[in-house]
Amino acid sequence: MGAVAEEVLRLAHRPVLTVGPQCRDIPPERKPRNILFAADFAADCARAMNHAVSLAHKFAARLISVHVAANISEDPQIMTRFEHFFVQELQQLLPVPPEKSLQQEFRVEFGAPAECILKVASDSASDLIVMGVHGAASLARASHHVGTTAYQVVSEARCPVLTVRG
Repeated sequence: MGAVAEEVLRLAHRPVLTVGPQCRDIPPERKPRNILFAADFAADCARAMNHAVSLAHKFAARLISVHVAANISEDPQIMTRFEHFFVQELQQLLPVPPEKSLQQEFRVEFGAPAECILKVASDSASDLIVMGVHGAASLARASHHVGTTAYQVVSEARCPVLTVRG
């Protein structure tokens, strides 16, 4: 993984499936049972959600949608209100009407995005992570940083990651 790989994630007009360096061996005939969709509510988020829902239907997989918010308060009541708010936002991303056969779970985590996404993926035994990536403009802005959230997730995930550009 390097700058060229991150550039491909951000410039590709089609979704990119990446099997990163930490990905465990996956038999080719294995279908995903648990798909993790990481939402940041940016413009590319709805398109990525459509791919996640479509794959969950195709493989009869459980879809776990997660949003990672900043740690804004230590007050449990405030955290609970934010959690409810973001769960409602995740539910609104679903195609209308959501399929009844779709097994869904919604989670809100607080902390560093890549770290939380990877933790939820591990805890839920995810076979695939689906997430939106921001385009070339954000790559130029992020070029002085050491890896963006998508790059960190792809680099450290123990399962394949499907990145979708908006």
